[in-house]
Amino acid sequence: MKCLLIGPNGYVSRNIVNLYEDIRFSGFTKNMKVESLISLIEENDCIIHTASKQRLKNSSDDFESNFLLTKYIADNCNDKRLIYFSSIHANFDSDFGRVKKREEDYIKSNSNNYQILRLPHTFGLYGKPNYNSVFNTFIYAISNELDITINTSNKVFNLLPISTIKNYIDFTNKCSFVDDFKTVPKTLIHFVNDVYDIKYNNSAINCNYKKSILSALNYYKK
Repeated sequence: MKCLLIGPNGYVSRNIVNLYEDIRFSGFTKNMKVESLISLIEENDCIIHTASKQRLKNSSDDFESNFLLTKYIADNCNDKRLIYFSSIHANFDSDFGRVKKREEDYIKSNSNNYQILRLPHTFGLYGKPNYNSVFNTFIYAISNELDITINTSNKVFNLLPISTIKNYIDFTNKCSFVDDFKTVPKTLIHFVNDVYDIKYNNSAINCNYKKSILSALNYYKK
């Protein structure tokens, strides 16, 4: 199988490549002309869209470019399989979240061969500290023995080790929406305590959650 990754250098895409040794991947990056997408789509069996501007550079900017790129992809996929990675933020009334929801709705209305995965909070390899996951940021800091400030709120986050995403990706020809993941509920303080425990106390590594923390600790260590 040949798959086109939209945003091949990003956090989710790099993990996907790491998980599928039997797939030939090619990529479309933000430095390429959008018009080249049509020929790239034609050359591949499946399109996996993980690209998304997550932060604005200035107050006059917006997230509309995210929607326009997704619309362009959906309009040109024809019957090719489109796997779109959305975000839990689509549940929330924020500028970023509202655009994510629009992207989901557009794909549902204009594609007959898609899978939408609305990812919860994730952690694991290939993230950018201080960018796309506070959990990866904490792992990075603890791995390198940096000072951290922890929010002691009792808010619970449902965490997904990104290494388990292969369990949910579906290449078959049906329309599906996935927002039910096998997550681990943690507050920030409990998560940080788990990371410290695995790093310093040789905690038993007996589940995917702890295995992913250990792998990330090793990955982020300078």
